Amino acid sequence: MLSPLWHLFCHLEAAMLMQRAAQIAAGFRRLGGPLAETVARWQAEGRRCHERARYWLRRWAEENDHAAGILRIRATH
Repeated sequence: MLSPLWHLFCHLEAAMLMQRAAQIAAGFRRLGGPLAETVARWQAEGRRCHERARYWLRRWAEENDHAAGILRIRATH
């Protein structure tokens, strides 16, 4: 499994890319044309990356919570 720090960086990078893509898309929508569709696809890919990174961060946190619970149980016995 990849480092949680790597997933955090992916999460943050995807968020920044989505914000930038939204700005670019707004500009192209004002101008019109096929580039707006391309940027919309980039935004969709950014959202998918963002969701994947969030999923893996959540999984990592759940695994750590589970491991910490096991260690607490062992420490009390």
